[in-house]
Amino acid sequence: MNELLILKKQKISQYTHKLFIAVLFVFFSATSLLHAQGFGEDAGIGMSTIDEGLLKFGLYGHDSVFIGYEAKTADSGVVGGGVVELEQGSVIRGDLYSFGDLVTNGNKNYQVFNGDLVVLGDAYLNDGFQVDGSFYVQGDLRIGGASKANIIEGSTHVGELFSMAYSNEFKGGVVVAQDSIITTSDYSANFFGTPPVELRAFVLRSGVHSAPQLLWSTPFTMPEHFDTKAYDVPTTVVNPGTNNITVLQDVSWDATMGSEPINGVKIAPNGNQVLPPGSYGHLKMEYNSELALGEGIYHFASIDMAATLLNVKVYQPNGGRTQILVEGDITLGHKNNIMPYDTVGNKGGTILIYSNGKLTIGQENEIWATLIAPNATLDMTYYPKLFGQAFAKVIVAPQYFEGNDGRYVPFYPAKPKIGLAFAEGNLVPEGSGGGTKIFPLTFSLEHENGLPVTVYFHTEFRSPAGPGHADADDINLIAKDSVMFEPGETKVVYDKLLINKDDDFELDDYFDLILDSVVNAELDSIAENNIYSLGIENDDPAPEMNFADPDDLLVDEAVGSINLAVKLTNKSVLESVAEIVVQSKVGILTYQVPDSVSVLAGETESYFVLTIDDDLIDAPDDTLLVILRTTNALTLTIGADSVKTIIVTDNDPSVKLSETMLTDFVVEEPFEGATTLKIPLVLAGVSGWDIPWALKVLPGSGATHATLDEDYRIVKANGKILAGQLSDTIIVEVLSDIWDEGDESFVLEFDPVAGKTEHLDYSGKKDIVVTIPRNGGPNLTDITIELNAQAPEGADVLFLREIFNRRDTVIEYNWNILPGDNAHNFAIKNKPGKAWVLEVFDKSDIDFVPGMAPFKLDVEVCSEFNCDTSLITIEITNIIRTPEIIVGDTMYVHENSPGGTKVDSLDVKSGSGWDLVWEVIGGTGVTDYIIDPETGIVLVKEGADLDYENEQSRTQTLQIRVTNSHDRSDTVWVVINLIDVLEYSTINIDVATIPGGKSYTNPDTLWVNSDSLDIEWSYDRGDSAETIGFAKDGVFPIIRKYCNPTKNFCASDTLVIRRNTKLPVVIWENDEKDEDLPKNTVVMPRDSGDTRIYTNDPQKILPGTTQYIDSAGNLVSIDVKAAPKLKEGKDVKVIYTFTDPYGNQVSDTLVFHLDTTPPVVKIFDPINEESFWVYNIDVGWKVDGVIMDTLNRASLNKGVNIIRRSYMDLAGNIGSDSVTVILSPTRPDVAIDLVKPLIT
Repeated sequence: MNELLILKKQKISQYTHKLFIAVLFVFFSATSLLHAQGFGEDAGIGMSTIDEGLLKFGLYGHDSVFIGYEAKTADSGVVGGGVVELEQGSVIRGDLYSFGDLVTNGNKNYQVFNGDLVVLGDAYLNDGFQVDGSFYVQGDLRIGGASKANIIEGSTHVGELFSMAYSNEFKGGVVVAQDSIITTSDYSANFFGTPPVELRAFVLRSGVHSAPQLLWSTPFTMPEHFDTKAYDVPTTVVNPGTNNITVLQDVSWDATMGSEPINGVKIAPNGNQVLPPGSYGHLKMEYNSELALGEGIYHFASIDMAATLLNVKVYQPNGGRTQILVEGDITLGHKNNIMPYDTVGNKGGTILIYSNGKLTIGQENEIWATLIAPNATLDMTYYPKLFGQAFAKVIVAPQYFEGNDGRYVPFYPAKPKIGLAFAEGNLVPEGSGGGTKIFPLTFSLEHENGLPVTVYFHTEFRSPAGPGHADADDINLIAKDSVMFEPGETKVVYDKLLINKDDDFELDDYFDLILDSVVNAELDSIAENNIYSLGIENDDPAPEMNFADPDDLLVDEAVGSINLAVKLTNKSVLESVAEIVVQSKVGILTYQVPDSVSVLAGETESYFVLTIDDDLIDAPDDTLLVILRTTNALTLTIGADSVKTIIVTDNDPSVKLSETMLTDFVVEEPFEGATTLKIPLVLAGVSGWDIPWALKVLPGSGATHATLDEDYRIVKANGKILAGQLSDTIIVEVLSDIWDEGDESFVLEFDPVAGKTEHLDYSGKKDIVVTIPRNGGPNLTDITIELNAQAPEGADVLFLREIFNRRDTVIEYNWNILPGDNAHNFAIKNKPGKAWVLEVFDKSDIDFVPGMAPFKLDVEVCSEFNCDTSLITIEITNIIRTPEIIVGDTMYVHENSPGGTKVDSLDVKSGSGWDLVWEVIGGTGVTDYIIDPETGIVLVKEGADLDYENEQSRTQTLQIRVTNSHDRSDTVWVVINLIDVLEYSTINIDVATIPGGKSYTNPDTLWVNSDSLDIEWSYDRGDSAETIGFAKDGVFPIIRKYCNPTKNFCASDTLVIRRNTKLPVVIWENDEKDEDLPKNTVVMPRDSGDTRIYTNDPQKILPGTTQYIDSAGNLVSIDVKAAPKLKEGKDVKVIYTFTDPYGNQVSDTLVFHLDTTPPVVKIFDPINEESFWVYNIDVGWKVDGVIMDTLNRASLNKGVNIIRRSYMDLAGNIGSDSVTVILSPTRPDVAIDLVKPLIT
């Protein structure tokens, strides 16, 4: 047995059009042992053991394959074990695989390759070939292309040298193992990739031509979709007989043409006798003869069909195979045929021709067979047709060879296997709306069969029952059924399997179809492979869950439990579970709710319980959003009504302030700085509201009322107690004011306006009182000073501020000299600029005596509450002292302060002398300031320019000198800082005047209809006037701005002009008399040009509407009315005038005429109760004596007729007249019936 190596190729290449199996023939021995008598099922190893894939090729050449001029191979391709040689114009319809070289003959090949090319040797191709797939060459690849481009659609892979001419197109790119490609031109290009990259050079090298369509230096690899597999090569023992058969010229074979008579002959439908299967000697057929063969195996020593016009017809009534096994040579001459009896409709078994010798096929032969000659050359000559496969040592496919041609009947060595084919998969949509639908099934055969095939099967449910497994609600089971394939059929559609449609959501439900048995075919040897899983795909949407009642729900906080119902849009085979999420808008309310709600399988409704806790806390009404969410969107969706809004109203009273909250506090005044008092503001319980609160300081005055910002400071007097909290803090500071005061207090009262809230009950707590107890009084220190004996009476001895430690501004203090030995010599006075001063009062005892005792005085200062004393020791001296100015802090003055404004004052120390004189002697501010020579008070000089913005330096200096009576002096430099005062520029639009109209002073908004406006405006440094023009209606702000360079801020003034020129429109209601009028009424016509309003109502009021543009620019309507005082028969004129806010005026004049007298109507023909015998009569009538020329005819009905004529004047007055007439066409004396008169 020879061994065969098969390379299987999957259908994955984008350039591959069909299944391709490349075959490598490796014969280990040319004289293999023969050990079977045929290839039938009873022949042991035979053809029945050959893999089907082996027989799916067109041409197999173990050593070589030759394809001739314009030859066309079968779609299943060509395999060559050695060299494959191609002539010009040949077409390889499938893939080509060569284990050796690929050679083309001629300068212009023009070959077409519909598939892939795989060459393990070298490939030599000239011009004009086209490859629809990819090209793999393990060795060298040499191609032309200069005269006609070679085109390769897929990728090109080369393992060795790659050389070419030019104009070649490699659309799928090139992969080479070398780093260069040799070309024949430096001027003409080859094209690589899609879109193409044009490259030209004698040698293309990597790194020089680095286009991505070229991959260099890449080791050659076979296509990834090839793998290998070994099979047995067909071998057999041919057992010919000795009975030679000769078919004579121009006849068909019969049983007498053998060397021995043949019995048991069958007759073909055309009447020919059929040679029975068996062993025979040599078969020879003479010119124009025929031989009929049947189903089975034929053994021949040789076959000689060298003559012309020979026909072998194969009769296969049961679709069985026919095998022709030949020990020697087979020779077919000119125009010989071997084919089925009926080549049109016959789909029977394949004809197999086997030869161990030479197999020669002559010119124009047509063979419908599989040719196997493993040790021979299959030599075909001009224009043969082979509708089968060929396997030989060497194959020669000559000029105009035609392979397959679409009529090829494949050879199948075994019975076909049964399967199911699914055009849309084995999962079929269920459908909706009820009823049934077909589960489409197609039973399939692995290949055609010559005998009818019957398949028996049934369907089963899966267990255990449940979601995912179909049941009787889903499908109608098939207990047992069958389908039959006619000979040649490979597919049968089965439409009796019905599934039930519904609208319920469920899982995809599966069931099984089981193949039970088959006639004339095979089931799979593995039982599980005969069980097919079929599924019913759920195409109903997952149920949608919503709240049954989507409306908002309003409940009281004390409601307790609430049942909330949910519903599904459709049933589900699964339990539908939704997660429950609750969102609280306020977040204080507590509640209990389950984590989820479920609707049982097959149900559509359920409910869950939401329990609300009554928290007994005043809180805002809460809004609960109860939200349904799915945990698996594949089995449950959530709808638009999946959010339930529950508004929970609060039923608890407002919270109060705690009864234990302190409201009275006593705080000692600190000696310096401030003492902070934190007062807790405490609620009696928590609230669900944010509680705003505020305190206000009660006004008050007097010695016992503390002063804000002097005695205390409010740090925090309002705030908010957040929801859920109990307290906040009031913060005040008690200040050290260094004043002598008694007990003081201040009151902070709860302010329900500033701290407005409906959620705090202040009852029982009105205010908070803070008391500051009486503090210390004035404080004096003892002092020793000098006094010159020459000091005159009234001379200053001591400025008492030097011993006084308080500097009150509001407390009145009394100074006294207590009785003592020297008390009479001194007095205390309050001097301007110096405050309280101790002066010489009686100088009689004051004289300088060396060693004399000092004078001593006890001085007392008292306030309303406290007193203190100081011992002043005065040493009399004759020393003349120089005055000493007390150096103070920097002085400050506001800019633009007028002359005479006090800036600050200077003091001297006690003992500086008397009769002091102050003067300014220098400094940068000498022109802007003066000093009072007696008091030392620094003043702004009259006419001084202290503008902050104009001053180059905002800090000025003064050199001040003071001189005493001894002409002793002291000087000091004083710094004065100019304080910037925020100043605003001023501008004002003073007057606006409408040309020829009214003027407006200090206008803000004007409504005008003029084309221009004159304005006058003034500013800090002048005034201006201008005219403003308007081109259209609208709102026009007129803005004037001015920035004074010496002031901090600019100023602007705006005058808004609203212009409208549209006149008002007045519309009066229609006064026409449009009421229903009696039949046969004539309306008085109005004279041309008469516009008067006629009325018969003395109290006539005519309503109307006036439309105009109001001051805001809106179109508005107002109701108006004209109510004239009317006189009978007189014209009364009413003038209506309206002026809008812009000055646009409309005027309308109305003329009313009152007429209350109806017109006089008289019918004078016919006369009353006149009888007539004709149906149409003349009518004569007049109005106010004027004969009318209308309504002058009347049609009568039998019996009594009333003829009426009416006339309405312009004021609406109607006059009428009527007569009764009788129509009696036959009897003039007919009785008159006035019960139902007819009016004409």
